[in-house]
Amino acid sequence: MEKEELVAGVKKYVTYAKARQLVRRAKEKGKKVAFTSGCFDVLHVGHVLFLEDCRSGVDLLVVGIDDNQTVTRAKGKDHPFFDETERIKVLATLEIVDYIFKFRGPCSADLIKGLSPNFYCFSPYDPKYKEKTADAKKAGAKVKEAGFLLKSWSSSKIGRLLRYSFMLESWMINVLDR
Repeated sequence: MEKEELVAGVKKYVTYAKARQLVRRAKEKGKKVAFTSGCFDVLHVGHVLFLEDCRSGVDLLVVGIDDNQTVTRAKGKDHPFFDETERIKVLATLEIVDYIFKFRGPCSADLIKGLSPNFYCFSPYDPKYKEKTADAKKAGAKVKEAGFLLKSWSSSKIGRLLRYSFMLESWMINVLDR
């Protein structure tokens, strides 16, 4: 199966332009919209708790997912563990997520302003907290802190653990086969 085929029928996966339209329509109907972004690689309970926090008290949650190049630039050549289409497919299974779009580059005030959500959600532990707060303010969105338990989980740590366990298993097989 081609990677793009994974998301071809995913109704929650939209373009940025379509996400803008959907947000505008929702707000015209008086609905509250939250937006968050990230790589969401190796989806774990910390992500789910974070997204639940983002979704609480709003009518619509839109998630911007970093494309593969952005994740590699931000986290290193061993990332992402899962392709953007795989990450979109997994996120789309969550009922708390209404729409997902993919974007390149760090999330910026311009991207947020174009989307025009009521709230921009991120963790209070985010290393770019001050920058994201300034972006939200420039974009006219309110900051919504979410994922107070996120500090306990990390896709990078989980990925390293899995990679290490596979390396150990491979080494043990080679040693035992001698």
